[in-house]
Order: sequence, then C-alpha cells, then structure tokens
Amino acid sequence: MITRILRNVATPESAPPWSLQAGLLALLVALAAMVIGTLVMLSLLDQSAVASLLGWILGSIVAAFYTWAALRQHRDALRLGPANIRLFIVLLFALGMAVVIDLIDLGLTGAFRPVPELLGLVGTDIGPVGWVTAVVFMLVAQPAAEELVFRGALFPVLRAAFGGWIGLLLNALLYGLFHLIAYTSEPGHLWHTLGTPFLAGLVIGGVRADTRSTRAAIVAHVGFNIFALLKLVAAA
Repeated sequence: MITRILRNVATPESAPPWSLQAGLLALLVALAAMVIGTLVMLSLLDQSAVASLLGWILGSIVAAFYTWAALRQHRDALRLGPANIRLFIVLLFALGMAVVIDLIDLGLTGAFRPVPELLGLVGTDIGPVGWVTAVVFMLVAQPAAEELVFRGALFPVLRAAFGGWIGLLLNALLYGLFHLIAYTSEPGHLWHTLGTPFLAGLVIGGVRADTRSTRAAIVAHVGFNIFALLKLVAAA
C-alpha cells in the first residue's frame, strides 16, 4: 500500500484542461474574497470573532462559486465524483494525522492553542450562535471552498507543471501562506500559523494524489477541522 501511495504521489494525473494561470487566479480570487468578506462583516457587525467567521463564510461562498463557475465546463476534471476509497477511512486517517501534527506543534511551540481561525473565540462567551457559526465554517464552508480551489483547481496544474512531489510541496506551501494571510490577525509563532497548515496541506494533498479525488480531499479537510473544533471545546 505504501508503495502504491508513493507511486501515486510521484506520478501526476493527466493535466487538466485549464492553465496554471487559471488555477492561480482562483487562488487570488479566494484570498481577495476572504479579506473583503471579513471587512464587510466587521463593518456591519461588532469587532468580534463571530463577525470574522461570518466574513470567512461569505468569502468561502464567493471563492467556491467563482471556481465552480470558471471551470464548470470542465467539472469532471475537478474530480468531485465518487472516490475509490471509503470516505469514512479518509476521515479517520485525517483525524489521526491532525493529532500527530498537533503533537509536533505542541512540541515545537510549547503552547496548546486552537487554530488561528478559532483563536478569537477563546476566552469569550461563545454562545449558541458562535458555536453554530464555527461549525458551519469549519465543517462546511471552509473544506468545500478551499479544497475546490487548492486540490480541485490548483493541485493538478501545479503537479503537471512541476512534477508530482514539487507540485505537492508548492500546493501545501501556498495553502499555508493562504492560511497565514487570511486567518491570522497576529503572526505569533510562525510554526503554528504557517508550519502547521503547511503540514496539513501535505497530508490533504497526499490524499488527493493517492485517491485522485477532490471529494476525498474535502472529507480529509473535514477530519482536520473536527479535531480543531475539539481543541476549541478543550480550550474554551
């Protein structure tokens, strides 16, 4: 099995019918949508973590809609169809890897902290609205939008252009930088705000490379975010 996974990671799938520029444009639109969505919600509501989450939900909707609309004529190449693996297994694998990466983060930073997206909720009266907003963003909006952009649109063109392993690393690096820019109000320890999402991007990208399925990548992302919500429960 390990040999098969390494072979699939090293061997890119056929190049999709869109360009690298189109994939990068989807990324730039997603980043702009997250920033603008946050500014809109913070201007309409108070300067709260819930307002930021609502802004990121809005940005995620815009990013997903743009990517789907731009590439809808090639929707089969987005690999959103059924995966060749039980998605529950993918979910459990992602949960396990989230624990491993969190232990690495704890060892390097010495701090048990929720992910930057949820950090603003710590020490506040989250309330039902806050919890519902966090769950919707972490388990629906963010996985769907980010995986459509990063592993649906961008992943295959990066690997076609630069090769299997380099494409995987570049995709994970862009994923980490996106998280640092979009969700981090203060950089803090760069391992927590950049290194940890980079490792998560490697794992989710590995799932995408092995299964050839963006749907499986979405489920893996959900697994990581379930663990992030559990950390919030422990820290709240």
